[in-house]
Amino acid sequence: MKVYPKIPRYDHPVVPANFFDQQDLTLLEKFDGSSFRFTLYDDRYAAQYPDPVVKAADGDGSLVFGTRKTIRGSHRDSLDDIDGGLHRAVRCLREGIDTAALQELHTEYDEPVIVYAENFVYSTLDYGYTDRSLPALVGFDVLPYSAIETMTAPGNPYEETFDGFLDLVTARAVFDRIRVPDVPTNRSFTPATVLGSPDEGFDLESHTFPQSSLADDVRVEGVVVRSDESGRRVKLVRDEFEELNRNSSGDNRTRPNPARNMSSRRTVLPPASGNRCERWSSKRAGSSVPT
Repeated sequence: MKVYPKIPRYDHPVVPANFFDQQDLTLLEKFDGSSFRFTLYDDRYAAQYPDPVVKAADGDGSLVFGTRKTIRGSHRDSLDDIDGGLHRAVRCLREGIDTAALQELHTEYDEPVIVYAENFVYSTLDYGYTDRSLPALVGFDVLPYSAIETMTAPGNPYEETFDGFLDLVTARAVFDRIRVPDVPTNRSFTPATVLGSPDEGFDLESHTFPQSSLADDVRVEGVVVRSDESGRRVKLVRDEFEELNRNSSGDNRTRPNPARNMSSRRTVLPPASGNRCERWSSKRAGSSVPT
C-alpha cells in the first residue's frame, strides 16, 4: 500500500517560489494524531495489490489497514492482536465505513483505491478526549492504484508530489459516499475540515491560526495548503505546537527553525465558514477512471 508522501514545510527548498500564488489553493486543518491508511481487498483486482496487502487480507471485502510505513492487519482481525492505539480506528473500519460503497467505487474506477486519514488518538495536543466525543478517523486523501509508481518514494521524500491523487472535490465525494452517517462519533469517519480558499493567493506576511474545528478551546496544530493543479501540499505548523511536541517527547534541544524568523509575520486564514469546496470544479468528475 502506497506510503503517503511527506508534506514539506512552507520554507522547504522543494516548495516552488510561486506555490502560494496558485489560483486553486485550499486550506485544510492539520490535525494532531497518527498516520493511517486503508484499502478494500477486492478479489476482482487481486493482481493489483502488493503482497503485504494480500497477506494481511482476510478474504474478499477485508479492509486492510496500516500506519505510515507498516501494514498492520485487517478489520476482521481480533482486537487482541491489534495495537491499542489502533482500536478506535479499527472499530471505525468495522462500523463507520461502507464496504459495499467502496466496492461500487472500485467498479466505477475499474481499480481499487487507498484512503488516507488521521487516526485521532492523543499525541501532543489535548482535544479533550475525556470531555467530548471525537471522530476516530479524519480522511484527507484518496489514491487510485493505477497512479502508484512506487510504494515508497526513492531519494528525498519531500521531492515526491501528489500527482495522481484525486482532486479535493472528488476525494470528499468519496468520503461522503463511503462513510456510514449514523454511528457513534467515536467510531465515525469524517472528512478533514476545509478552512477556506484564498481568492488571491496565500499571504505569508500575516498569519493567525484558528481554533480547531473539533475543539473550540484548542488552537489548530497547523494548516495544510493544497493545490491540485500543481500536485502539491505544503504545511505551516505553529511554533508553539513544535515546542509542545519537543517537550512531550522529552527532546529539549534547540533546533534551527526558519519559521521563528517570521515571528512578526502573520498568515491570513479566511474564517472557517463551512465547506467551500463547491467553488471548485472537479477535474475527474466526468471520468470513471482517474488520469
